[in-house]
Amino acid sequence: MNPGAGFLAAVIFSSVIATGAFGLSADVGRALVASDVLRLSSETALSGSGAIKAFIVPYAGVVRIKLQLKSDGSHTAMAEITSQIDSCSKVTTSATYQTFTCNLRVVAGDRVQAQMFGEFLGGSSFSTVSIRRARVFYNVVNSSGVGKILQD
Repeated sequence: MNPGAGFLAAVIFSSVIATGAFGLSADVGRALVASDVLRLSSETALSGSGAIKAFIVPYAGVVRIKLQLKSDGSHTAMAEITSQIDSCSKVTTSATYQTFTCNLRVVAGDRVQAQMFGEFLGGSSFSTVSIRRARVFYNVVNSSGVGKILQD
C-alpha cells in the first residue's frame, strides 16, 4: 500500500470517528440540570431594606435556588430571584426564616441573583428584611445540544 494513501485513509477514518457519519460532532457539551447537589452557597445573613446574593453558573440549563427569607413580622419581605432569561418571586410576612425554592433557567456564564426588598413605608422608608443561606444546586451533564419538539 502506498504510504501516502495509508496516511490519508487514517486521517479520513479519524475524521469520521470524531465527527460522526453525517459530519455532526460526536463531542458533547455540558449543561446544568436542577438537583439536590449543592454547588454554590452564601450562608451569611444580610438584613436591611434591601440586599443581593449573587452567583455565576458555568453552563446553560436549569439550576435550583434555595434561600431563607424573613420580614420584621408586620410587613412584607420579597425576594426576586433572577437570571438573564428567567425569574421567580418569593414573599413572606413571617418574623422567622422561611425556606423558599425555585428552579431557574440559565445561560452559560449567567449571573444568578437573589435580591430582597422591604415593604415601602412611605417617604424614603422601607421595612427591614433578612436573607440567608442562599444556595445553588445543580448537576453538570453531557448534552448533545439537540433540541426536542414538545408539541407539534
